[in-house]
Amino acid sequence: MAAAEGVCKNREKVLAKNIGFRYILSRSFYALQDTKTPMINSAIGVGLNIVLNIILSRFLGIGGLALATSLSAIFISIMLFRKLGQKIGALGLKNMIISLCKIVSASIVMGVIARLLFDFLTIAHSQNLSLLLSIASGAAIYFVLILFMKIEDVDAVIKAVRKRISERIT
Repeated sequence: MAAAEGVCKNREKVLAKNIGFRYILSRSFYALQDTKTPMINSAIGVGLNIVLNIILSRFLGIGGLALATSLSAIFISIMLFRKLGQKIGALGLKNMIISLCKIVSASIVMGVIARLLFDFLTIAHSQNLSLLLSIASGAAIYFVLILFMKIEDVDAVIKAVRKRISERIT
């Protein structure tokens, strides 16, 4: 029974993310005055969910129901994403994935360094001061890392901030 509960909890996490993603994608179609595409995809998703529920529940029990719902939600999200790409053109998925990898890498490095710094500082200082210093250091490290990684979005933000500052000075 514990395994089924674990599957259900993980299903809730996956399903919540996919529902949010699908919600945003559906709203994108609504903004383009296309209500038919999300409705058709939702109908396909319900049908797929029913078929997968029947098949997977026989082998996995309640965990199969959870897995079936998550799989159908993922499938529909992918279908909507691809259809949106066809409708409005390239979505820049390759650039998004590259930026995501750079951001995740910078986050991991920052987290490891901040944790090690916290552990080192707690030897000589209070936990509150050590936490404050490690958070500030982690933020600075993260900022420097994303600057050196040349993330396009970050470069655009920095350029906009510099422009705004120069406008206020003059």
